Amino acid sequence: MHLWKYSFVFLTPNVLQEPNNLITMMMADRNKTAIKTLVQNAPHPLHYGITKTGKSTLRNLTSEEVAYLRLSSSSSSSKILAPVLTLLLQKDIDNSKDALDKAHEMILGVNETNIAEAEYAATYRNTSWSDDHPLDTDQDMLHSILHRLEGRFIGEGGHTGYDNAKYWLFGGSKMLDAVDENHAVRVRFKEYVLRNYNYLREMGLIVEEEEERRSYEIIAGNNRTRKIFLRKGEFDWIRFYDLCEMSQEKYSTGGEKVRIWEKEWVEYIVELQVVEIDLIVQYAVTGELR
Repeated sequence: MHLWKYSFVFLTPNVLQEPNNLITMMMADRNKTAIKTLVQNAPHPLHYGITKTGKSTLRNLTSEEVAYLRLSSSSSSSKILAPVLTLLLQKDIDNSKDALDKAHEMILGVNETNIAEAEYAATYRNTSWSDDHPLDTDQDMLHSILHRLEGRFIGEGGHTGYDNAKYWLFGGSKMLDAVDENHAVRVRFKEYVLRNYNYLREMGLIVEEEEERRSYEIIAGNNRTRKIFLRKGEFDWIRFYDLCEMSQEKYSTGGEKVRIWEKEWVEYIVELQVVEIDLIVQYAVTGELR
């Protein structure tokens, strides 16, 4: 059984006993094929078992998963990103029951010590769970990507994964006016886009000099929406998410809805998503990007 399916290797007893070996192994064996598979096989449905049944999917973790998740938490720079990525980057995620739901719960702060509290909060709703477990920038970033992978499936609040992805992109209930462009992952991602901008210019991922600003409307919770404004020179994350939607449509429908001139775009957008998630993996493991 592959406990660390992202790098497609077995966790030997020596690795389990030496947490630093995990970091070395992850960086040496990091394989973008697993990320590309995750992206190309999207959309992935979330089932929201904890809110529908009051039972956390983390109760279904195997003993091997528990051991590995503890290890990834203790040996990486992030107590949440590395374990969540462990679940997301499984070789057969579509056949792995509740993998995305487990990842989703962990992003929201559920762990082996507070499962009963989380189940109570999911059942009765009017609790202080969100205040007691606020999401930081790392969690918002990965939470947004997870809902982006959910795609057009209807999820939280009766909204599509894409709608919820944009909501969390801008901090969820914090209702940020802008994406945190100073986060190490986003700095490096924008650098990658700019280095390849001759190929990507037509996609409109950067607000051009001749544009005063761009505006979008996103959900704001409680059946409300709000406006987001982007100024010249800024990376357009909402445009990127919209292009990810087009890419998912191509891969999930066999391509019949994608025009000929868009096919090359689909390859670029998949590549960009792979680059983005790969940067998050590096950041989760080491806390820095070289």
